[in-house]
Amino acid sequence: MDWECKSLNWTDHDFRNFRYGLRETTVVTKFSPNKASFLRENERKPGLCVILCSRDEPVFEGVPARISYLPFERYVFNTIIESLYIHPTITRTIGREVAYFSIQYHGNCEAKDSKITCTARTSSRLHDDIALSSTFLLEPGLNLAVIYGCNDEQKEQIIHRLDTLDLSYNHPTLLPGLLAQLERIRIVGMTDKLMDKFVLRGLVDRGFDRELDLDMDQTRLSSFLKLCFESRDLRNQTQTVKKQLAKMAAETIKFGEIISQKDAEDLLSLGERKRLKSAGELIDSQLSEITDEFDDKINDCKMIGDNMSLTMQTVWNNFAREDNKTSLKLSRVNTDLARASTGLSEDMKRDSSQMRSIALLTMVFLPLSTVASIFSTTLFSWDATEGKAVISGYLWVFIVIAIGLTSVTVGVWYLATSYTRRQEVSRQGIIPLYQVPV
Repeated sequence: MDWECKSLNWTDHDFRNFRYGLRETTVVTKFSPNKASFLRENERKPGLCVILCSRDEPVFEGVPARISYLPFERYVFNTIIESLYIHPTITRTIGREVAYFSIQYHGNCEAKDSKITCTARTSSRLHDDIALSSTFLLEPGLNLAVIYGCNDEQKEQIIHRLDTLDLSYNHPTLLPGLLAQLERIRIVGMTDKLMDKFVLRGLVDRGFDRELDLDMDQTRLSSFLKLCFESRDLRNQTQTVKKQLAKMAAETIKFGEIISQKDAEDLLSLGERKRLKSAGELIDSQLSEITDEFDDKINDCKMIGDNMSLTMQTVWNNFAREDNKTSLKLSRVNTDLARASTGLSEDMKRDSSQMRSIALLTMVFLPLSTVASIFSTTLFSWDATEGKAVISGYLWVFIVIAIGLTSVTVGVWYLATSYTRRQEVSRQGIIPLYQVPV
């Protein structure tokens, strides 16, 4: 099992999870009562220092760069890690590519070097995802963090929020809470856009159409399906973020319980413990508000998905009814064809019986007519006197001509039928059995 690392030591494998380059990097610092250095331990004072890493250019059109593409070289990143105590679990957090939050406690409240590290990220399934690694030094009350993959708009939002921040609210989960605020802006904006698309589906050129269009074309069907899939995906992503917010809120409460113990009295003053507890309660309250707002957005996405699914099901049922009607019409046509075929078969049966009758009559009368025709010729003289022949000597002419005509007739018939059969075989591409090579 891949256990979460507790040590602050980085390995070469951890560094290989990032790609390095040279881009703009913004550092935001805020100290109380005046400016101080976060690099030298003896000059550290209560406050915060946040490094904003700009996002790299898209790898391909429509494919954003990964947030693990850092805007500085590896040796610079190594210096930042040592100065800000960046925890190596950020590599695991970024690699998840889903909404995630984790917290690690280093030392205890009796030690001056006590540290609390947090890592968090937003889902890469939605555009403009970012990640965070923060370290809270308990003794000076100093918050150090790196935010990865910021675009220009996100930078402006973070800088504005940090400029207006009251340091009395400085807390280990303050910066993860800031990430939750940015995620709220992102998800609420995407849900509102989805709702606008959903509302526009009910609009026509002249007002609101309250009747469902059951004759929509393929393009409209595709748009309905896309909207349904988008609402389902956004709802799933929001539910995942809610789970991480619940985890963050639980850790905020847990930290308040830790600093309330007697072990923390030697390191933190009573006023500092009250301040941290009050800041934790405020952060927990804000996380609860975000969670409630996410519940509303989940319901909106569910409503969109249910309505789209109902619409699509209604349209598909209409298609099925139309198909059933068409099938019923075809079955009626087939029934009529079957009846016509039955009548045709009966007619052919009657014709066949009549033909048999005609053939029978032909077989009966044809020999009689043939004999009558032959004997009615002058080749036979039945009234011949004595000494004269009854059969003419030219009978052989009759026989030769009859045989010749019969042969010519049969030959012509055979040649004609053979030619027709060959043409039919050539047109259908069938090889006669007697022509198949063995």
